Amino acid sequence: MNKQEEREFIYSKHKGRCAFCGANLEDKWHISPIVPTETVVTKKGDIEKINDEIENKLPSCVSCNLSRIQLSYGEKIMTLDKFKASLLFSFETMLKQNPDYKKAIRYGLITETKKKIIFYFESCEVTGHDWKTTGLGNDLRCCAKCDLVETSGN
Repeated sequence: MNKQEEREFIYSKHKGRCAFCGANLEDKWHISPIVPTETVVTKKGDIEKINDEIENKLPSCVSCNLSRIQLSYGEKIMTLDKFKASLLFSFETMLKQNPDYKKAIRYGLITETKKKIIFYFESCEVTGHDWKTTGLGNDLRCCAKCDLVETSGN
């Protein structure tokens, strides 16, 4: 498979959506690994890529992929667990330090939840779990395993 075919295959894995946030991908999008890739030099002097298989590659919007790149963590790209922790930390920082964020909460424009972060590729829409109505309007709830809720109009 050539590079263009590989890119088209990765794009189609989630029907043109970011594997992390679920946003529709535009013309500019990145390929992001599930497990960070490594480039090593073998004893023979050959350059070898580890975790570079197509199964390890996901389509990502530019924002999500760039958010995963953190040189301060001592690696090129964060693991999924570190990425989730980083997202939570940035939201907590906004709450503590950003007056506009605080106002948006007071005016009801933002509602805080204690939901855990579930990436789009981990969600029921992708995994094929059964969505059921919650009895609260048109809201849907997934299986107990995921505890995802999708509100009407989203």
